[in-house]
Amino acid sequence: MAEVFRKCEMKRPYGDLRRIQHMIDNADVLITAWSGAVEFYPKLRFNKADKAFVIPRKQ
Repeated sequence: MAEVFRKCEMKRPYGDLRRIQHMIDNADVLITAWSGAVEFYPKLRFNKADKAFVIPRKQ
């Protein structure tokens, strides 16, 4: 996960592996992408966006 944060330039402590492990251990939800993910997210009612999927919120 640290490598993903580093490569996508997310503002996360990718150099602090202990802190990242703490984030994972205490996450309520952890979503990961695997082969076939592009076809899977629409089945969860995510709307495709440019380089992302968006979870529609009820107003």
